[in-house]
Amino acid sequence: MENYEALIQARIARMRIVMATSDSARAITTEASYTGHLQAFMRFSVTVPDFKNISPEELARLYVESKARQWSVSSLDVFRNAIVFYYRHVIGKPLGDLGPWATAKRPKKLPVWLAHEDMMNLIACMKGQNRLMAEIGYGSGLRSHDLASLRWKDIHYAQKQIVIRSGKGDKDRVTFLPASCIQALKEQEQRMRALWEHDRRQDRPGVEVPSSKFTGKDWSWFWVWAGNNESRDPRSGIIRRHHVHRDTLGKAISQAVRIWGGNQRVTVHSLRHSFATEMLMSGMPIQELQEVMGHKHVTTTQIYAHCLPRLTTRRESPMDRTDSNQSTKVIPFRRVA
Repeated sequence: MENYEALIQARIARMRIVMATSDSARAITTEASYTGHLQAFMRFSVTVPDFKNISPEELARLYVESKARQWSVSSLDVFRNAIVFYYRHVIGKPLGDLGPWATAKRPKKLPVWLAHEDMMNLIACMKGQNRLMAEIGYGSGLRSHDLASLRWKDIHYAQKQIVIRSGKGDKDRVTFLPASCIQALKEQEQRMRALWEHDRRQDRPGVEVPSSKFTGKDWSWFWVWAGNNESRDPRSGIIRRHHVHRDTLGKAISQAVRIWGGNQRVTVHSLRHSFATEMLMSGMPIQELQEVMGHKHVTTTQIYAHCLPRLTTRRESPMDRTDSNQSTKVIPFRRVA
């Protein structure tokens, strides 16, 4: 078993290299999820009798069946993506049909969103950098990772635009920079500039950049929301300054919800959902919203059409329909003998 464990670790190390350096690179959070699932799958596989003579598709089925009572549909999705990635990009032998378990669909749920007035009341319960992050997240419809990893080179004040580089699906796109946030963002820029100048005086390593063609020491690549302290890069091992963790804003929103007194479970992604709903309500064509949101398929964007409040506000419930010339007759309650 010790030999197998060494082999597993070697294969996981190879997968990390592929995920970090190839054209099929993935985010560090995705890398952690994929490698975690693959390690557990490999360790399970060596416990199956005669596993060397069983196809990887069948081993995957047995593994999924062993997790049936523990996993959600989203966990199943991540494992499927992880094993498909591993055999296609690391082993170089794409898998065949994985069977019915690989086509399981998660239940369709409406996204959690807040009406504009409620969202503004919630944001008013926040302060400092977290408040500005929430304002831009709501005003631009950014995913949490895209929001946390913004760089100054992608902020365009004159055009009132934010450019998202290598977003989900490795796509670039353009979205709104709320005019109401520009002044506060320029003040944030002054604070971050002072932090960047401090790092340069101390000759600290530059921030992470996507290619060796660039230097992370240039101001244009510096984070909009840089962390106060340095930390070790999980891939390179370099100790340098990273952007704030995206969970930081999530915790600030949770605290603001308690102050605000709302009864909904609001997350960072709720900012994005609320943005999409408000844009549809304002009349933005769904194809344009698809581009701004960075959705691959318009069907993903269409889910926001199901939570438009005007579908209920322009109609009335049958219980509320009364004849203005006829009063409602009240029938007294009688006990049945």
